[in-house]
Amino acid sequence: MKWLAKLNLFFKDLFLDEVDKEYDKPLPYHKDFGPKSIAKQKEILKRKRAIEQEQQNRGI
Repeated sequence: MKWLAKLNLFFKDLFLDEVDKEYDKPLPYHKDFGPKSIAKQKEILKRKRAIEQEQQNRGI
């Protein structure tokens, strides 16, 4: 069981590497929507990223 958990962690780290990278600029396709402040957009992205990581960590 420990071996399976280590294998799962390895693949999760491999596939979720892109999710963990921060994107400091506003998303280009959301340019005219949502809050105009870049600081607010960064905060929203951080919250969204935290929620996605929490949901992914609930996996196997």
